[in-house]
Amino acid sequence: MGNLLLLWHLRVTLEPTMKAIRTAFFLFLLTSVAFAEGTRTWEQTKYDEFEKGTAKGVALRSDGSLELAPTFKSVFTSPSTYIWSIVSDNQGNIFAAAGSPARVYRIPPSGAATIVFAPEELQVQALALADDGTLFAATSPDGRVYKIVRKGTPAEKTAVKQTAETPVNTAQNAAANEPGGNRVQASLPVDSDYTATVFFEPKTKYIWDLALDAQGRLYIATGDNGEIFRVDRTGQGGVFFKSDEAHIRTLAIDNKQNLIAGSDGSGLIYRISPQGEGFVLYSAPKKEITALAVDQQGNIYAAGVGEKRGSTPNPTSQPSPGTVVPLQAQPGLPAGIVVPLQSLAATGGSEVYRIAPDGSPRRIWSSPTDIVYVLGFDASGRLVAGSGNRGRLYSIAPDGNFADLLAASANQVTALARAADGGLHVATSNLGKIFDMGSTAGSEGTFESDVFDAHIFSKWGRAQVRGTGNIELFARSANVDNPDPNWSA
Repeated sequence: MGNLLLLWHLRVTLEPTMKAIRTAFFLFLLTSVAFAEGTRTWEQTKYDEFEKGTAKGVALRSDGSLELAPTFKSVFTSPSTYIWSIVSDNQGNIFAAAGSPARVYRIPPSGAATIVFAPEELQVQALALADDGTLFAATSPDGRVYKIVRKGTPAEKTAVKQTAETPVNTAQNAAANEPGGNRVQASLPVDSDYTATVFFEPKTKYIWDLALDAQGRLYIATGDNGEIFRVDRTGQGGVFFKSDEAHIRTLAIDNKQNLIAGSDGSGLIYRISPQGEGFVLYSAPKKEITALAVDQQGNIYAAGVGEKRGSTPNPTSQPSPGTVVPLQAQPGLPAGIVVPLQSLAATGGSEVYRIAPDGSPRRIWSSPTDIVYVLGFDASGRLVAGSGNRGRLYSIAPDGNFADLLAASANQVTALARAADGGLHVATSNLGKIFDMGSTAGSEGTFESDVFDAHIFSKWGRAQVRGTGNIELFARSANVDNPDPNWSA
């Protein structure tokens, strides 16, 4: 009795024979005994109602249901603030391109990370891994592409024959490269088994992305002149495609070995043939294409952010809470650091588009606040989007249904890579971390609702949960706003 406030807490567990648990919706019946109010119902059945609560190990689906989320665990915390790109090999090693300080880290399955590359530039922006284990790393600003090989491997022997360049400092003098003379944070050892040489210099200020085709040719997306370079295995190459945009931001290779490229300026998505013939597949409503992914059926998925000049914000159908915080405005940004992702300062939320093999485009997801930085696929072929500035991971179906899967303990999810066990490696910035998202759901999770205020002298009636699986429901109530020890047990 009293001017009650109520909070409910749900715990779900997964039996070994179950694949998932889905809770349809929840009902709370409130009996008001003052002012002849009668009986009222508090009902939570919609996504925007559930997202006001707190989920731990529980995914929120756009259809208003809950289910167990994939497993999620931290595997590496970097001394660098930003991790811009990650790749993984078939031995389970993760390579991470980082900035502030600029590093390439190697994280083996044991978790004992080492530094394999420490350039003089401010950021290592992009990585690409060849079939023979050769690692390509692109730096910004004053972009160069470095070739990193492990001593004693066939790739290393080939690299020695192909270049007479002096190896750049990979780690031995890493501390000297720290901005402001700082020493390497934490006690990460350097790996002297790796050597690096300058592989290609496009003579441009920024390198945004790298991609390898089936022939082992490297494509380099650059700015300020909106050029894409193609370089063969020997390091010989030149301009492959010139756009009218200032920046080519992201690259992907489709099933026919065409290069797919996204720009910043007019939000263009290009399809470029192996002969270098370009065609604009789509001019997005947003100004910058931040991520691309191509599925096995040939569908192209693209994320767009930022408002074009003179345009008005597009209406969105799936609102998300939170405020976009431009990275440049965040405290602790080192002086002189060039932030590679212009989209980190974007406003107006983001959208995800699907371009079918016949070229027809469709917007399948949008948010007025979340910014999508990366797209990828899990082992089941499900599209996964990493976003900021709340560090959230979403799965998005081709028909536009989505699920808010997980939240990382960092501001932005900036890179994804397939894991050897079928899961996904997830990289973040602010702070620079790497997580593993499993290919299966966790064994249990909890969801806690937002507080509901009855506003009048009331008593609570019946509480109901509708769903399937192992579900436990707990409720607390009190006469004060914030749940604390003074609430009922």
